[in-house]
Amino acid sequence: MNDQPNPYDAVIADLRIKREQIDQLIQFLELFKGGVPMPPPGTIPTPTILGMSIAATNDTGQIQSGTFLGLGIEEAVRTLLRIRKRAMPAQEIAADLLAGGLHLKSETPANTIASVLSRAFKAGGDIVRIRRGQWGLKEWYPTRRFGRGDE
Repeated sequence: MNDQPNPYDAVIADLRIKREQIDQLIQFLELFKGGVPMPPPGTIPTPTILGMSIAATNDTGQIQSGTFLGLGIEEAVRTLLRIRKRAMPAQEIAADLLAGGLHLKSETPANTIASVLSRAFKAGGDIVRIRRGQWGLKEWYPTRRFGRGDE
């Protein structure tokens, strides 16, 4: 049996990522087609989608409506943490995600978010518990080892 990786696997993975980016761009354009105003000048840009910068906050640092529209909780939290550039508690994360258009059916959004993040953390994801109730990105702590018992 051939132990060499199949080159098609890398191409397929790359195309899936590009498809995700295209889907996000379509959602973004549909927002503006539907009458959502363009963000005001002076906003802080988030990472680009296919080279197009998308503003996520206004001059006061408030999250723009629609920033997290169509994202899952983990992806929205990852995006929020990159925007804020600091560890955040679940309550504050919930407030920003709701302001940015994330749809949650829960009556206790902070608890739902904390639960999702705890499961992702235990699975070894890139969102980590810095201390009890505080969440950040693993990349911010390159020398720290995170385990299930980290609080």
